Amino acid sequence: MATRVHAVHGGKESAEGFKSRPRSWEASHRLLQAAKFALRGPQWRGTVHFKPVAAGEVVLNSPDSALAAQLDERFNDAVAIERESAGVAQAAHLAGTLWLTIRGISDKADGQKHITDAAGSQPAAAGNAAEAAFAVLSALKPAPPGEAPQVEALPVEAPPVEAQTGEAPPGETRTGEAAHENPTGQTPVSQAQSEPTPERQASERARTPTPVCTTPWTRR
Repeated sequence: MATRVHAVHGGKESAEGFKSRPRSWEASHRLLQAAKFALRGPQWRGTVHFKPVAAGEVVLNSPDSALAAQLDERFNDAVAIERESAGVAQAAHLAGTLWLTIRGISDKADGQKHITDAAGSQPAAAGNAAEAAFAVLSALKPAPPGEAPQVEALPVEAPPVEAQTGEAPPGETRTGEAAHENPTGQTPVSQAQSEPTPERQASERARTPTPVCTTPWTRR
């Protein structure tokens, strides 16, 4: 399981030799944590390593090659080398999406690749990686419909206001009375002809913070 991917072939060739200019990408934290959850418990039978890997445009099959020496000197935290993950990581970075490399190891880059390949190591490695990938996806699978918390929609209409007792001052219609006695929303004549005082308006707003019937005042 690649915690980080190093692109090892970026650099500059000069008379002084090759100067590395590598790039690295961190695996997506969410996917990496899901992998640790899924693959470190007793339900997983295989061995999983959470380490960086190197990615380059070459198949390495010798521990004594110049590339092997370069990896040991400049990327000595990498435990494996492959060819595809740098491109995947770069594409995911540009697209702003999550990514994770899951690799099955088919050989040890020790000059014995032809022997392990003949023994079927590549299909076995691919099967192990696929099984691990499905385990990670299962850890990320959302809850089925109906099991997730349901949020009820808020009511669209305002709750009714109880009718208030007592006589209203001349020329004033109380909110509760308007809700029951004037359901059409028509402006009462006495209300339209009266001129409210600022004190009366403030008292009405404090008494009914959520009016049921909002009838504007008009002036002549």
